[in-house]
Amino acid sequence: MAHRVINQHHGENLCLVILGASGVGKTAIISQFLDKNFVTEYRGTFEQIHMRKYYSSGINLTVEIVEIINGDAVPTVRKNAIAKGDAFVLVYSIDDANSFEQIYSLRDLILEEKEENNVPIYVVANKIDIAEERKTPIWQVADAIVTIDWEHRYTEVSAKDPRQIAELFESVLQHALSVYKDRFVMSPRRMASPAYLLSVIMEKFRRFYRRRR
Repeated sequence: MAHRVINQHHGENLCLVILGASGVGKTAIISQFLDKNFVTEYRGTFEQIHMRKYYSSGINLTVEIVEIINGDAVPTVRKNAIAKGDAFVLVYSIDDANSFEQIYSLRDLILEEKEENNVPIYVVANKIDIAEERKTPIWQVADAIVTIDWEHRYTEVSAKDPRQIAELFESVLQHALSVYKDRFVMSPRRMASPAYLLSVIMEKFRRFYRRRR
């Protein structure tokens, strides 16, 4: 069933921008999500755009995934991607301390460009399969910084694990849809569906839990 859209410019499109330092595994995460394939090669470009049809929370979405390969080399490419982005995934690698520090500046760039605080931002620690090489804060510290100080979402994954990556993107899209829920006018039937009601309850529970921490 088609749903009328509040914002005709965006329609049922959602632009998801993936940012992070070089070598943290952005390409591997996207490849695992789109193709269920773990890749390791580095592509010598500055921006990759992927389109994917996705169904989430009763809404058919066209998800545009924008991967910024080397934002420091061409800041204008990164700036333009942030300007058009709806939601953001900031990736760092647990074996690269500098990559965690770059998350701070990337977050500042997003908030400065968007001029608002309620931007869907998900911070992702990658490469937990090599936990013995960890050089960044343990997850409790990073989780506290992101979820309590910044009030964003946080998770740790391995790009080699298709289940973790599928759950990551599902959670990212669910969060973005909850923030931009006014874009879509839901039919009364869908609003009363068990799946939708469960998603609303779970989101309220997560918010309550974060406030209590």
